Amino acid sequence: MAVRGISISADGSSYIHLPITDTQHQIQRNLISEKSLNIAGEPKIVGGPFACSGSFSAAYRPAIFTDLIEHGLLGKTGGGVSNDFTLYKKLATTDEYGQGLIFGSIGLNSCEISMKAGEFAKCNFNWVGTDVVATTSVTVTASPSYDDPIPVFYNAVIGGYKVTGVTLKISRPLSADDYVIGSEYTQSIIQSDQLTIEGSFELAAKDASNLLGRVAYTGDTTGTYPPAVLASNKNTASLGSLVIVFNDPDGISPAIQTITLDDLWLSDGSGSASGRQRYQRTVNFKCTSSSTTGITFS
Repeated sequence: MAVRGISISADGSSYIHLPITDTQHQIQRNLISEKSLNIAGEPKIVGGPFACSGSFSAAYRPAIFTDLIEHGLLGKTGGGVSNDFTLYKKLATTDEYGQGLIFGSIGLNSCEISMKAGEFAKCNFNWVGTDVVATTSVTVTASPSYDDPIPVFYNAVIGGYKVTGVTLKISRPLSADDYVIGSEYTQSIIQSDQLTIEGSFELAAKDASNLLGRVAYTGDTTGTYPPAVLASNKNTASLGSLVIVFNDPDGISPAIQTITLDDLWLSDGSGSASGRQRYQRTVNFKCTSSSTTGITFS
């Protein structure tokens, strides 16, 4: 039987076979229907703009998925944010019977990396495409490799803070609405909004005040409104830089990946409790980014 899964290609011929846990895709024909004044129904229906999109999730193997993040989302290797993201030529899906689809001109519009105590690190990608270039006898999906290490919670360091979970999301909103008269296919995929880097911490019970307190304290010297001395007040939400280190699960040096966030800002925090369960506290953050700064994978 065929190997089921997905593969992605930057040049249209050689494929990267991804070790994923799940995937989904959808195709929209966006039917155009006539609205009638005289009858109750829709007397005429025709095909509309063609659109396709999807997502896939996996255990986060830095050796495999960092390249997709740096090229497909950040637009360059080594950190920073570029104006030019990479459009992958093809993305192929195949089931165990060799049936599948090959989507053309794929753009990644988001990636979320998450890690929780007691689990492997995970990642999820979302994508949009322009068309389907093949619908039968898809044979490009080969068996992916599962040899590369996966970060595990007990060999990870989150900026020196004690947290039970961390989520990091990179989003580059993409628009595929560039339609012209004479074709049902979008002509291009372009960035439609600012690239954002954001995430959240799930705080450990005994050390919650360390980060949650940073959200609560703004730097206002008086704590009153209106301020007594306007020039002495601050609205300080910056945490500074943050380094996330994913060590090898077997404790072998060096680390399998280090993620550096250059300038992290705490946006909000919350707490909740029910019965005698552990008090849950969460802190959310955003990061600044430019053509040379933002996030670095090394």
